[in-house]
Amino acid sequence: MWGKPLPVGKCSKDPDAQPSQHGRGYKLHALWGTKYMPDVWEVTAPRENESAVAVRLLAQVRGTGFLYADGSYEDNRVYDAAGASGYLLLANPGTQVTGGAHGYQSPYRLRALRLFTDGFGWKLYRRRTHIARAFGNMGAFGGGLAPLPNSTALV
Repeated sequence: MWGKPLPVGKCSKDPDAQPSQHGRGYKLHALWGTKYMPDVWEVTAPRENESAVAVRLLAQVRGTGFLYADGSYEDNRVYDAAGASGYLLLANPGTQVTGGAHGYQSPYRLRALRLFTDGFGWKLYRRRTHIARAFGNMGAFGGGLAPLPNSTALV
């Protein structure tokens, strides 16, 4: 699961493009499996909460296995939605997360934290590079999401 900013130019007259900290545009949220295209995706305003979008995307899929995401998806609602879809979410828990906080803790999140504690979760989490590569390729080949920059450097 990943989100990619889709900026529009400063001279764009697109009335639907929303402002963000990086300029005006949109954001592509996608859940990517083993295929060449995302399994499900949604384009939103760039400031829309990634966890809320993830819950909507996960409601559209069913399967089994692990779901990799970065720390911005580290949310009990996303863990529950992934579990309801048949997946175990592995999101970067950070260094100080123990799962012992007050209030509701998703059983799926606690299971994922146990995997990270014994080191196996980190081995699985490193496999998420496939997702980063797929999103990088979206703006790097002919017919892709050009002219989106793949880096911050200007050409």
